Amino acid sequence: MCSCGGNQTKGVNHNDNDSIQTTTPSKLPESEEIDISKNDMESTKETLDINTTGGNQTKGVNHNDNDSIQTTTPSKLPESEEIDISKNDMESTKETLDINTTIGEGIIWRSKIEGNNNWSEIVATNIGGFKQNVGIGEIVQLIPLRKDIPIIKLEVIRTEKRDDSYIWYEIELENISENYKEYWSIKSLPGIRENCPSDVLIVYPPIKNCTLLQGIQFESKDLPENISNDLIKGALDFDGDNLPDALVCEFCCKTGEPTGTCEYTCGETYIKENNKWTMIDSSEPM
Repeated sequence: MCSCGGNQTKGVNHNDNDSIQTTTPSKLPESEEIDISKNDMESTKETLDINTTGGNQTKGVNHNDNDSIQTTTPSKLPESEEIDISKNDMESTKETLDINTTIGEGIIWRSKIEGNNNWSEIVATNIGGFKQNVGIGEIVQLIPLRKDIPIIKLEVIRTEKRDDSYIWYEIELENISENYKEYWSIKSLPGIRENCPSDVLIVYPPIKNCTLLQGIQFESKDLPENISNDLIKGALDFDGDNLPDALVCEFCCKTGEPTGTCEYTCGETYIKENNKWTMIDSSEPM
């Protein structure tokens, strides 16, 4: 069941009076050849390499009215020197992804005008997991953790560096337009607030042919050694073989068991490279 939470501030509750936290990534080195137009944002990456960064800046958001807000601290990753994005109709990408790639987490948040049953605004927010800045105007890939909501691309409109015993970046994305009708019309799953229909993963730079794997019981040989199916929050496939290439996992901090009634949740993000899993990020309550 969707927790409707990001990751690196895990455990955010979405009561009507809650404030929304947005996170912003760090600015990548600029290249003279980068020319990204707002109307042709199809920049994608082909494959993922072992250095890809994962994100858990807001982990484990629960939707019970009495839940407490739990923040988490991600692990530091080394900085990468450069990223090379060419501009052939925004479809040309590097063969492998490096440390600049981020797998963050967030939520979809829908607002209503008081006295009106229609949504007035929809955003992806409470975004965590960005340990490097992302330039204003860059494009990220939004992947809802529901197959009935499409994967889309959004533009970064604001970033802010944060230092909460570690360096990370808040990012703010453009609003989700009415062109993406499913985001406006979809019903939340039972037990989930109607204005928060899904958690999301945020991938930067976008990865071509990325798909969400859901409803699949993976064999143990296809998972990291310490991860079972009931700990998987999101599984991504980048090469079309219907097997996970990236995993975002969460579990009870004290027991390592699946989340449910535990007070605090921790998280880990994994990438598979050459059939070997590597944990690229982890988070725990601050």
